[in-house]
Formats: sequence, C-alpha cells, structure tokens
Amino acid sequence: MAESSAGLPRNILVQAPNWLGDVIMTTPLLELLADAGARPHLGVRRAWASLFRDDPRVAGLVVHERRGAHGGLAGVWRHARLVREGGFDAVLLGPPSFRAALVALLTGVPRRIGHRGDGRDLLLTDRLPRRPRGQVPFSAEMTELAGPLGRDLAEADVPVPSLPGCAAIPPFDFPPGPPVIAVAPGTTYGAAKTWPVDRVAGLLARAARDHRVVLVGDTQARGFTAELEGLSTTAWGPPGDPGSRVVDLCGSTDLPGVVGVLKACRGFVGNDSGLMHLAGALGVPTVGIFGSSNPEWTAPGGPWTATVNARGYPCRPCYRRTCNQPRFCLRDVDPAEVFAILTDLMDRAGAAGRAS
Repeated sequence: MAESSAGLPRNILVQAPNWLGDVIMTTPLLELLADAGARPHLGVRRAWASLFRDDPRVAGLVVHERRGAHGGLAGVWRHARLVREGGFDAVLLGPPSFRAALVALLTGVPRRIGHRGDGRDLLLTDRLPRRPRGQVPFSAEMTELAGPLGRDLAEADVPVPSLPGCAAIPPFDFPPGPPVIAVAPGTTYGAAKTWPVDRVAGLLARAARDHRVVLVGDTQARGFTAELEGLSTTAWGPPGDPGSRVVDLCGSTDLPGVVGVLKACRGFVGNDSGLMHLAGALGVPTVGIFGSSNPEWTAPGGPWTATVNARGYPCRPCYRRTCNQPRFCLRDVDPAEVFAILTDLMDRAGAAGRAS
C-alpha cells in the first residue's frame, strides 16, 4: 500500500454519511487528516456536494446518488465501480450500514475501516466498537475512524465542525433594516423532534420586535409555516420588502442559497436538524432545540452554539419519530428562554468580533 510522507495511506476516501447534519459532523475527520498531512477524497451525496467543491482539505469528490443511479441492488455495483476508479488505499466508512461496507468490499480497497454492526463485520478490515448513542459525540465517532491509521490520529483532540469550502458563497442581500435571525421550524425526521407551532410563534413574536426573521427549510416545512403564519401577529412578506418582519424562504432556496442566507443572519434557532448543524459550522450563533434526540450525541458544533431541551422527562432521549407520551416534552420549552439564550450568544459573538 502506498504511503504519504506523513506515513498515512496515500489515497484515502472518507465516505460521508447520508444525512446533511451527519455529513457536517464528519468534517472534524477531514480536519484531523488534513492536519496530519493528508488530503483525502470525500464520498458524498450529490445533494451535499456543493459544500465541499472548494474545500481545501479535500483532494476531490466521489459524488453519488442515494437513489437514482446508485439506488437498488444494481446501484451497489455502479457505486462500487465509481469508487474503484479512484484507486484508493483505504476507505473510512461514516455510514454504519451493511450496504456501505459491501460497496467498499466490491471495490477491492485494501483497508476498509468502520464501526461494527449491521452484519458487516466480515466486510471490514478494521472494526471499531459501536457505542450506545450519545456515549460520545457523533463527531468523535467519526474521528475514531482515523485511529487505525496511526497512534497520533487515535489520540488527537476532536476539531470543531467547519465548512471552509463555503467561504466564497456571498451573504444574501437583505434590504437595509433590523438585523436578521434565521429560524428553521421543521425536521425531516419526524414530529418528535419538532418544536410545536405555537411555541415557534411565540419566538417569532419576541424576535420580530428588534429583528427580521427569515424562515429556512425544505418544501416539507411549508405546511408548518402556513400554520405558523396563521398564528403570527407580525407582518409577513417577501425578502425584498423592507416592511416585512417575517420572510418565509422554505423550499425556495438551494443549498448554496441557504448558506448565503445564514451568512447574512445574526443568529439561528432550529430543531435538531441538518440546518442547525449548517448554521453552527458556518459560525452563526446557534440554538438547537432537542426533543426525542440527544444533545450529548448530536449537539451543533461551531464557536457559538447552545442546546435547549425539556427537563424532567425520563423518557428522553427516546429517538422516536413521533411522541407516545401523554405530554410532549417540547411543549415545555419556553420561547422566552430560547430567545434569551440566543441573545446571549449573539451578544458574545458580536463582542468577540469587535475585539478581534
């Protein structure tokens, strides 16, 4: 196996997980390898590839489709053929699935490093223990994948998630007016991770007194925002209207567009979601709201982040898509508390920026 001057395999592929937030929580692994002198390739879904095309830590991208060309049984062979073209010496498997390990095996890559489980142990050359969810942060689970490549990597501290490949994306050009806060009110995973609509309406009422609020999310969030608008007492309108205090961009922007919107924002509030991780990694002061999921496992990374969850619920984190309890824990998360935490983060980030 060819080695780099740093003693690492010369040609490494980091296969990123499927979900946006998990991909962003894998960026500390890229940082760790780059600090050790490597420039790995990144295997990533086409939906997230734009975040990494200009990433200085990455030598190149192996872009695949979760469905389409690389879906189904035939897609396994096509994906393996795509990876084989890279002639990789080692692949670090972020996805914990049997399928990801099978693709790696079919490529003939000499070292296939991943966590145990899902019946794939015999497909891996280096098997790492899979801990219970939340025993260590997800980012630490990802950096563990570098451990078999060298003792220094195994003992290194976990870097903070970051997205230097997004540096050239310009901030969204909002009209002059009050500072902007982004709110991501939906989640793809399910209702048990979603702050109730009346609580979000309470946050908007507080935030819109001194800020403009922009709602971000995919098309699935539109039903939620339509209900939210019905509860709102503030003026909604398009982004070019300086009189509107709430702007709904859910389903209206691509991923680079969302990056530009977040760069123009003073702060961010959202459920545990990919957009929460995106905001944190971009350095935006970020408050993540956690219902069924676990902030010990998937808290947002970045220089200015905090999490909020309901206290006194022994059932959480349950990791369910829908709540099966008499009272949903996120009903007890107070909009005033969330906004106070966000305000503190924004003030501290602003003070640090003025001091630098």
